Amino acid sequence: MKNMNKILMAVAGIAVLGGGYWYFTQNNAADDSGIDVSTDPVNRGPIIESASTTDTFIPADSNITTPVTYKDGLYQVISTYQVPNGKEHQLFFEVVMRDDLLLGSSVSFGGDTDGTSTKWQTGFLNAYAKEIIGKNISELNLARVGGASLTTGAFNQALAMVKEEASK
Repeated sequence: MKNMNKILMAVAGIAVLGGGYWYFTQNNAADDSGIDVSTDPVNRGPIIESASTTDTFIPADSNITTPVTYKDGLYQVISTYQVPNGKEHQLFFEVVMRDDLLLGSSVSFGGDTDGTSTKWQTGFLNAYAKEIIGKNISELNLARVGGASLTTGAFNQALAMVKEEASK
C-alpha cells in the first residue's frame, strides 16, 4: 500500500507539471520579450504548484549571456538505484530548463522503501533544490545532498538523462 501511495504521488506530480506544460503550449499570447509562449513552454507563466511532490521554481526573467547548449523545455526522467539491503528505488525527476538554466524542478520516489531509505530521500528532498535551481545544467554534479549519497547518485544519473535528451 505504501508503494502504491508513492506511485500515485509521482503520477500526480507528473500530471501537475504536464498540465503546466499544456497551459504554456496552449497560451497564444506573447510576453514582453515578443516570444510566443505557445512555442516556448518555459518562457514565462504561472508557477506550477503540487502538494504531492517537492516543487521549486524561480522567475524566468534572468538575462543570460552564456552560449546555450541544450534545448529549452520540460523534461521528465526516471532513474533507478539499489540500496544496500537489495531493494530497488526509482527517482522521478522533472525539470523546466531555459537557456541551460534549471528554472523549476520536482522530485519524487517510487519502489520498495523502508524507514532508512525514507530518511535519506527526505534529507535529499529538503536540500536538493538550493543546489540546482538557477544553475547551469552543464555545471551540475552533486555530491551527497542532504546526507544521501545513493539518492544523490541517482539524481546525477537523472541529470545525465536530461542532458542527453535536451541535446538531441
